[in-house]
Amino acid sequence: MADVVEFPNFPNFPNRRDNRDDSPQDEDTDFIDEGLDDDDREKAPQSKGRLLFGALIPIAVGAVLVLLVLLQTQARTYTSATYTKVMDLLTEDGVQYTSLDGSIVSVSRDGASAMDTKGRQVWNITFDMQQPIVASAGSYMAIGDYDGSTIYLVSGKESIGTMDTNMPIRALQVAENGEVAAVLNDTSTTWIYLFDISGNTIAYFKTTMSQSGYPLTTAISPNGQVVAVSHLTIGTEQVSTSISFHNFGAAGQNVVEKNVGGFNFENEICPYLTYLNDNTCVAVTDKELLYFTGTDSPAQGASVSFDGEVQGVYSNDRYVALVFADTSGEAEWDIQVYDTAGNLVSTIPFSMDYTQIQLCGDRIVINDDQNLMIYSVDGTKKFGDVLDKTIRAVIPMETSSSRLTLITDTEMDSVRLE
Repeated sequence: MADVVEFPNFPNFPNRRDNRDDSPQDEDTDFIDEGLDDDDREKAPQSKGRLLFGALIPIAVGAVLVLLVLLQTQARTYTSATYTKVMDLLTEDGVQYTSLDGSIVSVSRDGASAMDTKGRQVWNITFDMQQPIVASAGSYMAIGDYDGSTIYLVSGKESIGTMDTNMPIRALQVAENGEVAAVLNDTSTTWIYLFDISGNTIAYFKTTMSQSGYPLTTAISPNGQVVAVSHLTIGTEQVSTSISFHNFGAAGQNVVEKNVGGFNFENEICPYLTYLNDNTCVAVTDKELLYFTGTDSPAQGASVSFDGEVQGVYSNDRYVALVFADTSGEAEWDIQVYDTAGNLVSTIPFSMDYTQIQLCGDRIVINDDQNLMIYSVDGTKKFGDVLDKTIRAVIPMETSSSRLTLITDTEMDSVRLE
């Protein structure tokens, strides 16, 4: 199994407790003035109740209005769109565009940069990579080169810094607090390092093929406290997967190798792990969708078996979307959407030789070089259009369901759905 080295500067994660005075208080005594006569004392509590009830009425009305607006927005569909050019932009093949904390980040083999939705540059860094690996969560993004040894940590607002691994990088994950987990190769040994936001090594452990198999992928909880690892073991007659959870917080302090949970799956391969939230980790194998729940010592929860081959997996903090080839003959593809408990929310059939699928809030945005379609997670088609320009990337806005940014081969456009 893994050998773990813990560093003296590794932070603990104590539970916060509210400093509250639990002594009982008499609200009526605090409210009633001693100078009131008996009649006034009888009326005072009733006046207080009327005042509270009157104050709650506008709050309740406001909450109802907000709910109605939200429901109307979710149910709304769009029949047209206005495309407004923001700037000329000469794009190249191989550039990855991602929405990050209100900015649009582009990553290529030559460098990375961020600009706002008006086209104004926020930051820019240069590097030379052969095969960039990109991982993002919350406000942070980690960028590294496959077989390289430098990790760049950025946000939508700034370039934060670098982390030197001294070993070839094979995979990256980043937590919402900016911590980075890196899978590093060292001949017959694979190391998994955990770095803090300043680039300091928090901890690391190693795995070998003979002990636990080859690590296919990792996931890190949003708070950076738990790292999940999917190991592949190849036998003479079959393959198997083991998924282990390593807790670097208080729960793992006295546990050998920080390993607070391990699960084995025969004849399955698991190339995809992700955390939906601190309490829920999801694994997708070639046979099933698996849920693991718990912050300290995860336990196996719901599972969903499938017969078809998974063509793609997309997730956010509320949903997991799996793409399968459609078998009904009515469409090319089916998207199955599941919630955080493993319940099927909807099955969405569509036909497109898609190049990009994005799960943004309650929307699923699908595009190829010419077509753009938007669905809600319940299966409602909200928008569809065929463009006369080549689509490089579609950037949904998290703060508005009716606005998008469109990157084409010649320009950047602002899109307003109507």
